Amino acid sequence: MKLTLRMIQKGVDNETVAELIELTQEDIEHHFKAKVFFLMNIKQK
Repeated sequence: MKLTLRMIQKGVDNETVAELIELTQEDIEHHFKAKVFFLMNIKQK
């Protein structure tokens, strides 16, 4: 739950948070890292 609250505070959209709530901790970490990597690549372009 703390991770979900931090994600909301950091501006992760509600749909993504809703999807992540149903995932395991390992899935959440993988998905979050992938999303952060994706967002970092967009900002660099």
